[in-house]
Amino acid sequence: MAACLAGRRALRRKMSTFIRTKVAFGRKMAALRWKVAALRRKVVAFIRTKVALRRKMAALRWKMAALRRTIVALRWKVVAFMRTIVALRRKVAALRRKVAAFMRKVVAFMRKVVEFMRTIVALRRKVVACLAGRRALTRKVVACGVRAEESGPYTGCFSIIVLEASERGYWST
Repeated sequence: MAACLAGRRALRRKMSTFIRTKVAFGRKMAALRWKVAALRRKVVAFIRTKVALRRKMAALRWKMAALRRTIVALRWKVVAFMRTIVALRRKVAALRRKVAAFMRKVVAFMRKVVEFMRTIVALRRKVVACLAGRRALTRKVVACGVRAEESGPYTGCFSIIVLEASERGYWST
């Protein structure tokens, strides 16, 4: 009987130890389940982050491609603008040459005008001198005619011819 009671006690001890071990194992399993669930959540978050990063990378690739296209278009525009500037410079140079040629013509024309004005001034002086000479000649001829009329009939006739010649410009001093 004592052996039976000792066996029971030993069995109870074993059972309580087993139950404790089972409870501890259950706790460990629950903790492991929590850890696995947390890891799963982390993996899901990582996958979502990875997908979001892939989308962002794709969007960035599109943006980069658009930027490259924009840069190429801007390069073409810059090239066209530079060509326009070169063409405008050529036009400006041609206009400068034309203006220089026109200014040379203007200077030549002004020289001719100055020459013409000098000629006019010289002609005026000659006309003034001619008129002064004509007046003097007319006075002389008139005086000569008056004297001729006083002296004889033919010499007065000569003075009238001289007067007419000087008035018409045949007579010069």
